[in-house]
Amino acid sequence: MPQARLAKHATCNTGFEVDLLCVALDAKAIPYLVRGMNRGMDGAGYQGVIPGGIDVLVPEDALEAARSVLASHLEPG
Repeated sequence: MPQARLAKHATCNTGFEVDLLCVALDAKAIPYLVRGMNRGMDGAGYQGVIPGGIDVLVPEDALEAARSVLASHLEPG
């Protein structure tokens, strides 16, 4: 089975931001991979900003759909 090529969808500053984004991607059945240091329930990501951030990657063919999900969650109201 060929592997999907991944593209960076977003870089989040905290573990909380990552979780919010991943829940939104899950709701639209968009697969993702989270990559970064200090990621985890007890990691530094829940204590404030993580230097370098945490990347959320999605398959290249789902990038536009993932961007729509992110944009809809950034709109006020």
